[in-house]
Amino acid sequence: VKSVINNRPCKTLVIDTADWAERLCTEAVCSRHGKSGVEEFGYGTGYTYVAEEWGRFLNLLQDVVDVANINVVLTAHAIIRKFEQPNEMGAYDRYELKLGKKTTAQTAPITKEWADMVLFANYKTFSVAKNIKLKVANVLCTLHIIHVGMQKIEMIYLKNYHLIIQQLLIYSIIKQT
Repeated sequence: VKSVINNRPCKTLVIDTADWAERLCTEAVCSRHGKSGVEEFGYGTGYTYVAEEWGRFLNLLQDVVDVANINVVLTAHAIIRKFEQPNEMGAYDRYELKLGKKTTAQTAPITKEWADMVLFANYKTFSVAKNIKLKVANVLCTLHIIHVGMQKIEMIYLKNYHLIIQQLLIYSIIKQT
C-alpha cells in the first residue's frame, strides 16, 4: 500500500478481498510477536492486536485516498448469520461481512465506518420453463446499498452491471456536490 502512495501507479486500488487481507494482518501480528497463532497470546490479546493492525491498514488506505488521490475499492465475501433484535420477536438471517470468526466484532464495524459506501450485490435467481425443461437463470442483479457515509438508503434493483455502474457514478456525483 505504501508503494501505491509513493508511486501512484493507478487511479483505483482494489483490495480483493477484505477477509483475506484480514488474514494477512493476523499473520503479520503473529510473526511480529513470534507466535504461531493468534490464540497463543492468551485472554483475547491477539484479537485486540489484529483489530489494531486492521485499523492501521485502513489508515493506510485512507492515505491512498487523501495523499495519493487514488480511489480505493475494498471487496469482501459475505456470510449469512442469524440475527435477533432484543425488542422484536423471532430471529432472521442477514448478510454480514465475512471476516474472522473471532475478529468480526471488532474489524467489521471499523471497516463499515471507514468506507464511504458499503454495497452488497447478489443475483436474483429464478426458473424458466422451456419445452418442459427447467433452466435456472441469473439475469437480474440486485444491488443493495447498505450504508452511504452515515445515512442508510433504500435497496436498488438493477437489471445489469452497466446500470449498477451508472447508478453508482450518478450517486457519487450527487454526493460530491
